[in-house]
Amino acid sequence: MSQPSPVVETVPITRVHPMPIELPNNLPNVPEFEAELLPSVLSVRAQEIAKATQAPIDFVAVGFLVAASSIVARHIAIRPKAADNWTVVPNLWGLIVGRPAAKKSPALSAALTNLDRLEDKAAESYEVALQEFQYAQQLHGHQIKASHSEIQKLLKGGNDDKSDAAAKIRKMSDDEPKEPAGKRYLVNDSTVEKLADLLKDNPSILVCRDELLGFFAGLERHGQESARSFYLEAWNGDRPFKVDRISRGSIRIPRACVSVLGGIQPGPMGSLMREIQRNSRSNDGLLQRFQVAVWPDLSNRFELIDREPDKEIWRQTMELFEGLATLQPECVGADMSEDAIPYLRFAEDAQKTFLAWLLDHENRLRNEELPECLETHLGKYPSLVPSIALILHLAEGHEGPVDFDSTVKAIAWAKYLEAHAKRLYAPLTGADFVSAKALARKLKSKSLQDGFKLRDVYRKGWGNLSTHNEARVAIEILEDYEWIHSKTKVSAETGGRPTTIYTTNPLIWRMPE
Repeated sequence: MSQPSPVVETVPITRVHPMPIELPNNLPNVPEFEAELLPSVLSVRAQEIAKATQAPIDFVAVGFLVAASSIVARHIAIRPKAADNWTVVPNLWGLIVGRPAAKKSPALSAALTNLDRLEDKAAESYEVALQEFQYAQQLHGHQIKASHSEIQKLLKGGNDDKSDAAAKIRKMSDDEPKEPAGKRYLVNDSTVEKLADLLKDNPSILVCRDELLGFFAGLERHGQESARSFYLEAWNGDRPFKVDRISRGSIRIPRACVSVLGGIQPGPMGSLMREIQRNSRSNDGLLQRFQVAVWPDLSNRFELIDREPDKEIWRQTMELFEGLATLQPECVGADMSEDAIPYLRFAEDAQKTFLAWLLDHENRLRNEELPECLETHLGKYPSLVPSIALILHLAEGHEGPVDFDSTVKAIAWAKYLEAHAKRLYAPLTGADFVSAKALARKLKSKSLQDGFKLRDVYRKGWGNLSTHNEARVAIEILEDYEWIHSKTKVSAETGGRPTTIYTTNPLIWRMPE
């Protein structure tokens, strides 16, 4: 039997290692949030929260804006054009992206304190109303018993007596106490069926998830197609929705309007983007509905802030949200003439400003070469700007047509959010470098030993490196950037086929983090 042939190296390892090249940052730059874009009271409170939590103020601003939208959407809409009936319900979905150290949860929790207080007050009122209902129900039961013998006698009489009996029965039915409806503003985790129950009595509800990855994963599961469809339709906030279940019967929601808010880390965000690219079922516009989506830069310095909140600003913030919750459309000059949700229009100067922005935005979308997913996202901005303008207008306590200042701020919001949207969708336009950076981190942490093969990378199941193609592209880029070197060997073990192995450039550990 012949002896196995020795390994023959066809490409020798480079002895002198070139300096590795730093990988480019594929995330576009984003502007810092300007606190003045919020209503005056919320601007001060947002800065206070951001300092106390050491979270980017962007996170707090998103929380405030989406929370306010979920309340305003209960009462009033806006018609962005001067004459036609295009109606926009100001229902916003918010998404904040940040590393675990970015303090996403504390920022959102503080921003939603006002909704929590409204929930608590509503629960207290409901308990009182429920007790009164139970007393009234008992009294009504006694009244029915007292009238029973009289009705029996009337039924034995002539036609007039029977008519009197029918009238008494109808009156008792009309007088039957109605069970009070529980007012809700916020839910954290709910099935679509339970949301439908709540929406029967609440025109709009905010679904807040600390980690939105679970929200997206739940809608991806088999059998959740109807839930996904529900959320897609509930974003518009102006259409009825009917849920039919054998065990629960039929539930008709007069106007399904659900806001969504939560956070997600950059890694899962990138995976979610690439899943949309691969899976046509996921590319249905659900993610693009998160128009108020931000991914700010995180300060590299943490400051310890320990001071008492400004009680007056806290009180004014609570009054602002209570005012929105009790808003009467007719009191702010909304048009109530149609059998539809009450609405405001723009003031004359604000109308010209909005239409000029709209014309420029639509023409830009038609002429710019953008990834389809980003184009879809920006294609929803014509409803985003009037929504924000209406929210800012009402949050400042203004009445009548939506004013010029609120409109200008809404357009500034759109410009700010567009920059963040481009960063959000960067994993789709620069997915190759996402994989390359993932492999670079593994090399720096010495998770791969010298002499590794392509399959040693994708078989690990690491994020952004779990497929043959992701691993191959990452290796090619890192070799181009002098992070790794390859050599080819031929061995009897592979039947004479060449095998490529990779070694790490030791100079990568001298590079700055």
